[in-house]
Amino acid sequence: MKKFLKVHFQRLISLFVFIMLCVAMVLGSHSTAPVAYADTLIGDVQMDSSNVMDDLQSSTVDGEAFDFRDYAFDEQGETNVFALAEYCYSFYSNLQGNYGLYVYVHNPRGLTFNLNSTRNAIQLRAGEQEHSVKYMLLYLNQCEIPNYEGLFLKFKVYMTGEQKADILASLNSTERIYDVTEIELVTASTGEAENYQVSTKYFYTGYAAGYGSDPNADSTLDIDSEQADTLHLKPQYTAYRPEGTNGKNDYTQDSLHSVYFAVPNDFIELFGEMSAVHARWLDAVLKPMLVTGNQAAYNAIRNYLGVDLNTVDGNSHGGKIKDMGYLYLGDLTQKPFADGGYDQWWYGYSYNFPDVPPSSMFAHEYYGDVVNPLYYIFNSGDGVDSADNYTISSEDLIAALKTSKDVYGGELVNDKYSRTIFESVADTFTEVNIERETEYALTSEIISQTWWEKLWGNSHVESSAKFDGIQAIYPIDQETDLQGTDDEISQRLYVSAGDVQDLKDFCADPENAECTVYLFRYQTSDYISQEATCLEWNGRSWVQGDSNAYFFQETVNLDFDIIDVTFSNGKVDTVIPVAMKPIDVVPAATPPVHTESDAITPAWWAYVILVVGEVLILWLLQILLVKLCGLPNWVMLILIAVTVVLDIFFIQTWALSITEWLDPYLGWLSFK
Repeated sequence: MKKFLKVHFQRLISLFVFIMLCVAMVLGSHSTAPVAYADTLIGDVQMDSSNVMDDLQSSTVDGEAFDFRDYAFDEQGETNVFALAEYCYSFYSNLQGNYGLYVYVHNPRGLTFNLNSTRNAIQLRAGEQEHSVKYMLLYLNQCEIPNYEGLFLKFKVYMTGEQKADILASLNSTERIYDVTEIELVTASTGEAENYQVSTKYFYTGYAAGYGSDPNADSTLDIDSEQADTLHLKPQYTAYRPEGTNGKNDYTQDSLHSVYFAVPNDFIELFGEMSAVHARWLDAVLKPMLVTGNQAAYNAIRNYLGVDLNTVDGNSHGGKIKDMGYLYLGDLTQKPFADGGYDQWWYGYSYNFPDVPPSSMFAHEYYGDVVNPLYYIFNSGDGVDSADNYTISSEDLIAALKTSKDVYGGELVNDKYSRTIFESVADTFTEVNIERETEYALTSEIISQTWWEKLWGNSHVESSAKFDGIQAIYPIDQETDLQGTDDEISQRLYVSAGDVQDLKDFCADPENAECTVYLFRYQTSDYISQEATCLEWNGRSWVQGDSNAYFFQETVNLDFDIIDVTFSNGKVDTVIPVAMKPIDVVPAATPPVHTESDAITPAWWAYVILVVGEVLILWLLQILLVKLCGLPNWVMLILIAVTVVLDIFFIQTWALSITEWLDPYLGWLSFK
């Protein structure tokens, strides 16, 4: 049985009469009707300027006159939609100019919202629309009665011309249905969009005075409502990157973006398996960030975060600031015997290195650019090669990004991130309805170098694998899919190994006991992670320090939101709206595929120096002991035998010592 405009899903409310200059909208037999002014079918939309309390105080609730004191502030109350008002609908196209929808929000906790945010939204589908649509809520005004300020808010549903035409074409003039799922309002203090459930179908019949078939008839407009089917989801996200690179170069990986969520089995039994997911998100690419295990470099660079190096005294075209004492070059590669016989060093990203044309010694060959300014640096901790195995968790990365609003300021993205930390932000949301049959493919190439290739700066593909047929929508079978080690589950389900335990915990949560957990894979992107070499200023020149660092850059999905899902039983497709809080999908930052260890190992030339030195020493001893002192030859044989025995046990240690002593001079050509 249809109920008459529920409030809190229990109270019945009649829609109010709006007194306006251009038209009087009267609500029929369920409402009291104040005196209406003469209808005017053209002109300004006066509903935009009428006050929320004037509108509400002309209405009745359960046959009683509306009294705002019955809806006073309540710390335990929940923000809700008090009423949805249809304004000036007509089936005559020439009378549809003033058509609109208005939302009245009850704010019992007195929450403070960012009322001017473009992310304030309502999700609904009208009439015969198959899928729900998110529309921006345009703030108009609020209750200003002393001691009740902000108790009620009034918004207009903002529609583009195309959206308005689509709604009007979908409505049935006999009974207009609006299936409202939720509203989203941005919290002023955090910039987070919080969702508030509506889950109500509104049924409109009749017309405002002057908008029906009889232009002289009084208003016959009436409204009923009933609870609507809604699926409530709390998605968690993950990303999967194959072991190798994607073939573009030796530092770019495929990254598969996914979320997982629980669907009550009741829905599946009633409507069939989930066959499509309608979602939207805003794509953004972060600017390159740096991870280092060099504490001194970390401390020095932190003083320059967010600083344009071109503005710093002592810079040379945006880099080589000696006072900083450190610079980083990503994916630094030596190519001997190039450019007229001189060795060359090719690099990708760079920090504190001049933005000037390549020289005979240094050149850009790979993807990358001068990073200036650098906005974030992360410390991987003490220890040799600490960065080579250091992952920045999603939680830590998001926490760092949220500081940008206060630290860097300026234009904001989604009310909470400084625009300066992004390489690019999409102009519009990506909105797709991805079907179960959609599949993804990932590439994993392992690149290796022989000793000869290292000498000449070349490499080869050691192995290559392609993962085809990855389903977009995958129901997890907990009996089989979650068995084995974390790495095995990761590769089986294409989720991050670091997220496997979270996935297990989610599936085992008692709240999801009577549910099926689905994986929804919706996007692939490039993830870039370049090992970075640190150069240090020694007072005279820049010399190689370590490679215990990496640059990374990735695509993130802001305000990811599932709008609705489709269930199919083989005969009928049923689209169910989804209510969920939008989430920011920021995958963890992982270290490069290819890294060089900073642990010093004996260099080949150290063994040569050691052996040549031993031969020279034995030769001199032979001259001294045998020829000059007249000792027998067996003494030299004993010395040679002792040397061989000592070499068996200590030659690697001695070679390592020689490497540590001479490597700063032989292992790197210092440059000014």
